[in-house]
Amino acid sequence: MLSLDRGLFIQGHDKLTLRPNPDSAIAAGDDHLSYFALLGRIAGLALYHREPLNASWSTAFIKVAFGYSITVEDVQAEDPILYASLKETLNGTAEYLGMLCKTFVIEAEEADYTHSGATKRRRSIELKPGGEEIDVTTDNVGEYLQLYAKQSLVGGYDLQAAAFRSGLAVFFDDELLAKLRTGCTVADVQLLLCGAPDIDVDDWLQN
Repeated sequence: MLSLDRGLFIQGHDKLTLRPNPDSAIAAGDDHLSYFALLGRIAGLALYHREPLNASWSTAFIKVAFGYSITVEDVQAEDPILYASLKETLNGTAEYLGMLCKTFVIEAEEADYTHSGATKRRRSIELKPGGEEIDVTTDNVGEYLQLYAKQSLVGGYDLQAAAFRSGLAVFFDDELLAKLRTGCTVADVQLLLCGAPDIDVDDWLQN
């Protein structure tokens, strides 16, 4: 299920990590969400038995799957160019933000699914209720960028992430997930679930 040929996941910009394919319905078929639910169950079972999976999932996907908050810094690993743009916006003056004429809206590309297939279209997504009427200013630019980062990183595969969480919930209900987030960082969960990305052979030999 983790094979790129299967179509459920795609590579991140770093070419090392995997994230759900926003178009998995096209690439993997109509039952794609059942596979994400199954993967959630497998992940929960693996954590329960302390067995890491051979799954190099991105930090953003781990965050949204286990209920951690997405931040602007998470964009850096997935899209360095977008991250640089967001940081420039964050450091912008009131005059600069006024020139940008931004509101709490993001333009996103999504697929329309029909019986004959799928077509791509762009649409505007409000980052919060009434976002189209809210101007980005120096007072709210931090909130805007946090919402922008979340939408740009995980908004395209929210259905896939929800299916994964439904499978994970078999082993980790909301209460247990809250305890996990209290006691473990995202890096801890990633290490427990995915294992270490690099193996130090010299360290093995010495010990």
